[in-house]
Amino acid sequence: MTRTTAALELALDAFWTTFTQQFPEAKTGDIDPVMVARLEVVAEEAGCEWIMSNVPGGLRAVNDSPELDASVARHPAGKRLAGPCSCDCNSGGFCGGCGHAGCGGRR
Repeated sequence: MTRTTAALELALDAFWTTFTQQFPEAKTGDIDPVMVARLEVVAEEAGCEWIMSNVPGGLRAVNDSPELDASVARHPAGKRLAGPCSCDCNSGGFCGGCGHAGCGGRR
């Protein structure tokens, strides 16, 4: 697991923990899975952008993954292309930039 993935998991856990602490009267934690997936995509994009803007060497330095840096550079947040994605997600992999995991670019 990369440092970026670990940080993202911890951040999302803290996000949901905050809601359960602030709303103890909630009986379940039900939420639309699509909404959860959207949150995870946006959180990953924001986290990667933060790392690239604030950590010397960007994602390559923290994850030893030049492919991840290149993928995020191909698909900067807010500038997604319509249609099929050109990333590894088209072949079932996770590109780390567009937020798709094995989806083949279906957005």
